[in-house]
Amino acid sequence: MESVGLRGAGVVVLGAAALVASCCTLCSGDTLIPVVTGGLKDTSPRDGLADAIESGAFIASVTGGEYRAIAEFDVTDVPSGLVLSANVTGTIGPNNSVDVGLREHLIEFYTADGVLGLDDFSVPGIYVGDVAHASGDRTDFDFDITGILHNLLAAGATHVGMRVSPQTELLPFDVLYTNELFSDAPRINFELLPEGAGTLQVLPSLDAEFELVEGVWEVDETSNTINPRWIDFADIDRRGALEFSLADLPDNVTITDAKIEFDIWSLGGGAGDTTDAPIYGYAGDGAMTVADVLDTSTQIGVLGPVEELDPIRVELDHEFINTLLQNGEEFLGLAILGDPDYNSVGFATTDFAASSSSAVAPQLFLTYVPNEAPAGLPGDFNDDGVVDAADYTVWRDHQGAADEAALSGNGDGLSGVGQGDYAVWRDNYGATSDAGPATTAPAPAAATLLVAAMVAAGARQLSRSSSSL
Repeated sequence: MESVGLRGAGVVVLGAAALVASCCTLCSGDTLIPVVTGGLKDTSPRDGLADAIESGAFIASVTGGEYRAIAEFDVTDVPSGLVLSANVTGTIGPNNSVDVGLREHLIEFYTADGVLGLDDFSVPGIYVGDVAHASGDRTDFDFDITGILHNLLAAGATHVGMRVSPQTELLPFDVLYTNELFSDAPRINFELLPEGAGTLQVLPSLDAEFELVEGVWEVDETSNTINPRWIDFADIDRRGALEFSLADLPDNVTITDAKIEFDIWSLGGGAGDTTDAPIYGYAGDGAMTVADVLDTSTQIGVLGPVEELDPIRVELDHEFINTLLQNGEEFLGLAILGDPDYNSVGFATTDFAASSSSAVAPQLFLTYVPNEAPAGLPGDFNDDGVVDAADYTVWRDHQGAADEAALSGNGDGLSGVGQGDYAVWRDNYGATSDAGPATTAPAPAAATLLVAAMVAAGARQLSRSSSSL
């Protein structure tokens, strides 16, 4: 197998705590253009600090110094936690005709102040991606920065900066196109959540790599990367497992979109190959066990196609997560197996990101909407105008059903009969069509005894009536 490469870039990653958004009054997207553009120059002898501000957004590593292009955006009016998606676009092209082969550059984002200053040259940044083009060509880039923008806004940023640095020594000048009159100038394009929606961004509670060694599964929870790989003829089977807590989701919501972002650090395979590693979902329990990577009953996504050493965002089946919520599960588990075509892929772990200035932890992004209140009397599952023990019996007899048809539309509004519907009955026990809750609901066992007592009382009454004849 041909190795494609390993990635390493000197950047600092901001903390990515869970972000929970409340209801949104904005539901549109927008485009931002830079409020300031230019360049910074570290002159000889180079020491990693800028010595001069340049009017042009030049990118170069030459004998006379290193040049980095800068563009800063005002994000004051972008509501924190309510960004559904965001990407940055732009163009980098040559400023001369000198042929030095491939010209490579690194793009980072950082917390800015809307003013081009010398500190923007080396202020810690978040890795966005790499670009490359031949000396006579140019690069039109388009990177997903949803997670990055979430993190910067959550940290209180009013401005964000984009920095483009050369990665090739003795590279003649390139330039970041910065003329706002043209569509290829830098732009941040973002879309806000629909009205009433919210989002959760969360890191794994646990992540680990499992490997089958001579018939025994071994677990490694300390590695910098997780490297799923499967080669049957070589007896190689490595799998990754991640678990995400769902505890920060508000009650009574439905997931409408789910994505996970991986920071790809290694990639291997044949020339021109891409890697596609299947992702399976399971109900986690907050612990790493072999059973987690053996549960391959439900595939909910694919890590791929992976073609380069950059962060990648993967779509997950959000209905699977809704099912977990309906069943009262507290963790989403993901088992990642090796590519069936024997290609390999490796991504940064949570511990690596916490200790390194060059890695981003896996991040789960969930978008949700609150469930609408039932139209009828909540908890009145037999639709007789009162919430009582008979409704508990209806719930008990249909628990686990795929839909709520048996509950007369008075459940929690989620698909399927589950614990959420029991909670609706419990909280409204004693209510009638003309009044609110009248008393405290009995526990399930007590409710069963209550029904039994009612049946027994009816039987005794029937016996007395019969004996009097």
